[in-house]
Amino acid sequence: MSTETPASDHQPASLLNPNVLTATVRDVDGVTDLFAPASAITQVPHLVSAIATGQDERYNRVDIATRGVTTDITARIGVGSRIPAPDTARRVADTILDSIGDHPDTIITVQISRIA
Repeated sequence: MSTETPASDHQPASLLNPNVLTATVRDVDGVTDLFAPASAITQVPHLVSAIATGQDERYNRVDIATRGVTTDITARIGVGSRIPAPDTARRVADTILDSIGDHPDTIITVQISRIA
């Protein structure tokens, strides 16, 4: 993301929708599961709610965190053995990049948490 785009030409990072990105990642060929973001004490209420309601999709999703001018987007995925794991991870990263448009200072992290 080295090209500069006027601020009016892209969506502010604060408006990125983790539910939309989660659905997009789940649709990538080779992705078998999506896991909760890395553990943090601030995630505990979300985990308890997800367990209590049986709605793990509320917790197992793409995580978006903005710190200052930098936005971190993290997807922890499970992949099948049919497609090489690095290829699936690259497709997930490319899909996220395509979905968010031009966002300078955005870091995309795809973590492979399980290969089945």
